[in-house]
Amino acid sequence: VTLLDAANPVVLLRGEALGLRPEAPLGQINGDAALLERIQAVRSAASVAMGLVARAEDAWAFSNMVPFPVLLFPPAGYGRFADPKARGAPGQVDLCARVISLGRVHKSINVTVSVALTSAALTPGTLAHELSGGRAAAHGLRIGHPSGIVHTRGEAQPAPAGATEPTIAWGRMGRTARPILDGTLHVQPYNLLWPGQRTGARA
Repeated sequence: VTLLDAANPVVLLRGEALGLRPEAPLGQINGDAALLERIQAVRSAASVAMGLVARAEDAWAFSNMVPFPVLLFPPAGYGRFADPKARGAPGQVDLCARVISLGRVHKSINVTVSVALTSAALTPGTLAHELSGGRAAAHGLRIGHPSGIVHTRGEAQPAPAGATEPTIAWGRMGRTARPILDGTLHVQPYNLLWPGQRTGARA
């Protein structure tokens, strides 16, 4: 695993080490109580290792979200959450991620975890850097999540004196959105005039 705190604490796990493939539907993962319990056990141990709690059994009471467990996979094609028949190609992403929030796999990826993943992908020795092939430094990072792809970028600077890890100078991401309305609004022509023109008032 990789433990990292950037925007939010995360614990990055190799999904295949848990017997999972990125093609697995969310319902299948969320319906596997034993698997989710194993992931939460890792999260609890990570909470202790990151200094968030003194005992693993206190992790859930301290926070039922952070550190966010994130299952990582190499680039792969898989069906989208909203439309399983719509499959992305492995060449469209650099890394596949499944975020665990409130004990279940989320249908998307939150902004803070995107920042954390980008920071990890820019840092040699992390699981995200390994699985993405170090692409983030030169080309940005394309994170495949259940509902689509998030494009992120960042910059790593050399480790300062006395430190062993690089500094992440900045990070940015593009937001994905789904259409919620498409239609035509019919407005009477006089309503398009400025109020002053309608009333005859002078500015």
